[in-house]
Amino acid sequence: MNTSPVTGDASGLKVPALFLLFVGALAAMGPLTMDLYLPALPTIADYFSVDVASVSATVSTYLLGYAIGQFFGGPISDQVGRKTIGVTGLLLYLAATLGIVFAGTVEQTLVWRFLQALGGGSATVLAMALVRDIYSPIEAGKRFALVMMVVMIAPLAGPAAGTYLLHFGWHAIFWLFAVYALALCLSLLLFVPETHPNPKRSISLSRVFRQYGAVIRYRINGRRIAIRFPIAMAFSGGVMMIFVTQSAAIYLEHFQTGETLFPLLFGANIVVLASGNLASARLLGRINPQTLFRSGILLQLLAIGSLFLVVLLGLDRLYVVVPLIMLGVGSIGLTNPSGMTIFMSYFPRGGGSASAVFTTLMFSLGGVLGSLPNLFPGHGLLPTVSVMLGSTLVANLIGQAIPPVQVAGAVAG
Repeated sequence: MNTSPVTGDASGLKVPALFLLFVGALAAMGPLTMDLYLPALPTIADYFSVDVASVSATVSTYLLGYAIGQFFGGPISDQVGRKTIGVTGLLLYLAATLGIVFAGTVEQTLVWRFLQALGGGSATVLAMALVRDIYSPIEAGKRFALVMMVVMIAPLAGPAAGTYLLHFGWHAIFWLFAVYALALCLSLLLFVPETHPNPKRSISLSRVFRQYGAVIRYRINGRRIAIRFPIAMAFSGGVMMIFVTQSAAIYLEHFQTGETLFPLLFGANIVVLASGNLASARLLGRINPQTLFRSGILLQLLAIGSLFLVVLLGLDRLYVVVPLIMLGVGSIGLTNPSGMTIFMSYFPRGGGSASAVFTTLMFSLGGVLGSLPNLFPGHGLLPTVSVMLGSTLVANLIGQAIPPVQVAGAVAG
């Protein structure tokens, strides 16, 4: 990593020139770990002599472990510092990944997958906190968008890389995860400074809940407005989590696209999502972030509402469904950077806890929403798009009703 220093505009702390690339790679570890192995699900099922549904349970298991890791990792990093939690989480992720490589049953794989997610979640939750520690709200928002774009580009190559690595056996995918975690851990240890201004030496689990309480109860003009942003973003992001969880069922089973076409269809969503993040990076500072936020969730509602009607009317052709899913998922590229810019601006010293509130909500909610369509087998795409529609409806009911707020340095709404 290039260690030529760059100074943050808010903290004055010198960070490596490739700091944002490191943060993006750290944040990308979560979705990459989930997306890269999706094409391998049938192969892993054959290896353990079980059905695909049994192996698909590792997706929900991963989301659960990831949510728990983020829940504790963020607030504890506000206590003892970012590096301590980051290194610990990455080492747990590395050890659990090796456990998966040598697992003898699908049940063992589920346990190791949970621990892998626990470590990964506690480390990756630090990404947004690291950025907020260093930059002022609007500058942090622009960098949130760039980091999220890196996060989106990584899964773009994920399924394609996973398909390629299957030529060497499904274990090769997890060997890659192990090398990735090791590289991040060494980079964090050797090149990235501690960004938390006053880390302590002891951990208080009771204080974790007090920190969450402070974020949840935070009031603007006597009203709990701040917490509404992560709740709305979690439901909007739920559309993406539903798609990720059900993507194999949508494309491989319903449309029978085959494993070669699957990564291209999956990647098309990431292209639109990354484009939205790039647009957000350019627009934040020129357009009021709340305007971008409201536009993003409204665009998602229109896209998913149209998708629901298409499926309900029996017009669910691949060439119709794919663009609507792309638009519904891609709109998050406008919603999340702007929403995070507003939300994180209220917590300059509690960035770990604030970031964890959002990510825990998104992944725990995503795990629940993603599994709901499985309760209604044999009904085609309708259960999936119905849950998607419900999720974006809630996001709009909450998000559109948030009173106007102002962020320091932002264009007035």
